[in-house]
Amino acid sequence: MKIKVVNQRLYLEPPETAEGTREYLKAEFSFSEEWDGMTKMAFFRGADGENHPKLLEDDTCTVPAEALTAPGRVGVSVSGTLDETIITTDIKSFSVPATLSGGTPSDPEPTVWQQILDKVDETQQIAQSVREDAEAGKFAATAEMVERAVSTYMTGLSPEMHRNTFRGEMPGRINYGRTTHSNPRR
Repeated sequence: MKIKVVNQRLYLEPPETAEGTREYLKAEFSFSEEWDGMTKMAFFRGADGENHPKLLEDDTCTVPAEALTAPGRVGVSVSGTLDETIITTDIKSFSVPATLSGGTPSDPEPTVWQQILDKVDETQQIAQSVREDAEAGKFAATAEMVERAVSTYMTGLSPEMHRNTFRGEMPGRINYGRTTHSNPRR
């Protein structure tokens, strides 16, 4: 950003910047002869209304990040001192538009493959927990309780399939009284 200072007036070329910029935007000043030999300080007033001074070195400074934290107008002025003499300038401003940067990055969304792997892992953990509970004897169900649970589950199946299941007539199985065996020939 180029800023020309003639007597006590600033003339600036507005920079192309955005909120949240840090350690990037440089302000380069050129002064008229009244400023020769002076110690020069630039002041940047952010959109929040706070002033942020910067001592000029070789008539240059980096615009303070604090002045660029919020979108809005940023004001600039300069003062110079030499012994008892103080020179100040008027204020010029430039616009700092909003940006979408900043904040804390979110974790990336898991891929479909990662979601599948997570579900497999979760299923394995559940299966292991059920296995441990069964081995510890935590399941005590009567045949009637199992039949009721299966019946409730099967209510969504066709009536014929439901009826055949409780008769032991499953496709691919041969019924030998109460014991049902797989038919290897089918």
